[in-house]
Amino acid sequence: MTNIQESTKKSRLLNLLKGIGVAVGILVVATIVITLWGFIPGSTTKLEETAKQFKASSEWVLESETINPARNVCLQADCDELRKVWQLEKEISTQKEFQSFAQLDNKNMKISNDNCTLGNTNESSLKICEASATLNSYRITLNYSKYNNEKSTMILNIER
Repeated sequence: MTNIQESTKKSRLLNLLKGIGVAVGILVVATIVITLWGFIPGSTTKLEETAKQFKASSEWVLESETINPARNVCLQADCDELRKVWQLEKEISTQKEFQSFAQLDNKNMKISNDNCTLGNTNESSLKICEASATLNSYRITLNYSKYNNEKSTMILNIER
């Protein structure tokens, strides 16, 4: 083999390796861009604006608030979700009291009659009431519960 042929083979091999390197580089950059685009959290503004429409009493104690922002790729069920949990010193005893927090007339919320047993209680009872609606393209649920002599709990869940 001559030096020219050997040089040509080396040049081809070098060009092939450069091409493979460029292709691998492009794949790595594309993977990073897609991952960042898909999993970087989005804005929580719409969730928070929707939640502000529900006014908690000043007597209620906010126990927890969880906000999971929207993402372009969502591998979990809780993407684009807001959840607030309050402990209530005073129990809600009528559907009317429950409706006043839910502001049902304004939001077309529907109380689940099958699941709303407010009123008479005894020492070993569970009181529960639930309402649901769709607002600003979010599914909204309100859950009120009281078990025995424990404090009452109100849960607001807003999710896409």
